[in-house]
Amino acid sequence: MAETMPLDGRTVVSLTSDGASAEVSLVGARLLDFGFAGRPYWTPGAVGGGDLTTLGADARIAPLVAGDALWRVADHTGGTLTLTVEADDLPCAPAIVFSVGSWGLLVAHAITNSSDRPVTVGIAAQVHAHAGDTPVLSLCGEAPEDLADLVGPDSAGVPGRPTAGAEFDVQVGGARTVPGGHITHRLAFGGDRHGDGVRIWGDEDFAWTRAVSGADTLRLELRTYGSAAEPPSWVIDPGQTRGLYWGLQPFEAHAPKS
Repeated sequence: MAETMPLDGRTVVSLTSDGASAEVSLVGARLLDFGFAGRPYWTPGAVGGGDLTTLGADARIAPLVAGDALWRVADHTGGTLTLTVEADDLPCAPAIVFSVGSWGLLVAHAITNSSDRPVTVGIAAQVHAHAGDTPVLSLCGEAPEDLADLVGPDSAGVPGRPTAGAEFDVQVGGARTVPGGHITHRLAFGGDRHGDGVRIWGDEDFAWTRAVSGADTLRLELRTYGSAAEPPSWVIDPGQTRGLYWGLQPFEAHAPKS
């Protein structure tokens, strides 16, 4: 039976399973924390998650769901949380599943067109991965030669760029998927934890990635469309459901679950 919020009335839900943990806010369906094997892999204090956009009646880009909307708990069992949201003017029935386990963190978006007309939708996942005080970022995609240390066709073969104290704002596309159909970026620990880190992965529909580093912060934005000024590209027909996955996989974890 669906609940409007946890029985204790809180708007933050904790997930734990197989050494992985996360905290999710019901306000905006936002990810607040993620850890694995007792180590933090999410920037402290950062708020992330998937932003859903659509084309309004005037053909302008608009949020599909308000950022401060209170999502409802449809199911919560151990390491898995399913959220839904309803509104009178919402042409779709979105659902988000947050799940943690031996694979790390998995976030699944499912959008069902409950209207009588096609609906155009886009998703941008705001990811605040954490890998200590001296992280090194490697992105998967196509990029100019001056970004050869940061971007390559396979992020595993890219030297990577330290992000601590660095300022850059780059957008890449053309990423090559790895077996399983995922696009994978890497954020590695520097210093005394060489070889440790976290993979930031998404379905191939996340064709574009924006990386912003500055003031000791790092944010990755996995997008199904090129930029904030471009219209979303998913067209969902009446009665159709489309799904999309992204997540975080610590290097020591098993393969992503999808």
